[in-house]
Amino acid sequence: MSRTSGSGVYTIIAWLLSLGALLAASWLADLISSGELFAYWNVLSGLPLRPWVLGSVLLVAYGACTFGLYRLGQGWFKPVGTLNAGIKNSCKALIVNLSTNNWVYQASSQGFKVVFEDQKNAEETQNQEETLKLINLKQNSISGDLKEVTEQISRLKSDNILASHVQWNWQPILKAISEHSAGELVYVCVVCTDERDQEGDQKGSVKHIQDVKRWLGGYKELSNVNVVCETVSTQGANIEQLYLGYCEIIERLEKNNISSKDIVLDITGGKSDMSIAGSMATLHKKARFQYMDQVSKKVNQYNLTIHRQLQ
Repeated sequence: MSRTSGSGVYTIIAWLLSLGALLAASWLADLISSGELFAYWNVLSGLPLRPWVLGSVLLVAYGACTFGLYRLGQGWFKPVGTLNAGIKNSCKALIVNLSTNNWVYQASSQGFKVVFEDQKNAEETQNQEETLKLINLKQNSISGDLKEVTEQISRLKSDNILASHVQWNWQPILKAISEHSAGELVYVCVVCTDERDQEGDQKGSVKHIQDVKRWLGGYKELSNVNVVCETVSTQGANIEQLYLGYCEIIERLEKNNISSKDIVLDITGGKSDMSIAGSMATLHKKARFQYMDQVSKKVNQYNLTIHRQLQ
C-alpha cells in the first residue's frame, strides 16, 4: 500500500474508531450510572469491582489505543500527505528562476544569439562570428528553438569548439514554458538574484533582466504574455527569507487576478537554496511546482499538501 493511497484508509479507520469511542462512552456512562456494569462484573468474575479501578483500567486502555493509532500514523504517513508527480495541468502564471552567467546576448531582427565567451572577449570580437562560440536562436517557435539549442550545443562540442561541461543554463526556461499552453499563459515571472562580490560588482542574474526580456519578447507565442521580473536577495539570505520572497511573488500574482491553483513554479534553474525555498512556497495555498530531470529531460509537476504535523 502506498503512502498516498494509505492516507485514505487511515482517515476511514480514524473516523470509525472515533465514532466507536463516542458510542462506547455513551453506552458505558449509562451502564455505570445504572449500576448494571458492576452487576455484570460481579456475576462473571465473582469479584467486587470498585469505580476507581474501572476508571483506571479504562483510562490506560484508551491511552494505549490512542498511542498505538498515533504511532501507526507516524510510521505510514509523513507530514507531506501527497506528492503527486506526472500531473500535466497547464497554468496561467509560470514562475522560473534565472541563473547567472558571463555570456553575451545579442538580439537582432534575425533572432537571438548566445555567445559562449567571457564578456570582454566577446564584445571585442562580436563582428568576427567565425571566431565565436555561439548558438543562433531563430525564435520562430519555442519548441523549435529548444530543439535547435540542443543540436547546436552538441555540434559545438563534437567539433571541440565548446568544452564538454558547458551548458546554456537558460535552456531549462524554454523547456519549462514549452510544457504549458502559450494561449493560457498570462504571466511568465522571471526570478532574478541580486548579489554582489567583495568589490561591489553585480554578479547576480539581475544583470540579465533586459537580456531575458528581449529574448522572451522575441517569440510570437508570448506576444500576449506579460513577462515580468522579480528580484530576490541571496546575499547572506537563508531559506526562510527566500521562502517568504516566493510567497510574496505568489501573492502579487493573486492580486492580479491569478488564482494560486493556476500558478506553477519551476525550480530547475537558480541555486539549490532557491529550488528548496521555491518548492516550499508552493505549499502556500494551491500552487504547484515542476522540475526537469537533468538526465531524461522530462518535466514533472508536483502538488504538495501538508496533512498534519508529526513529532
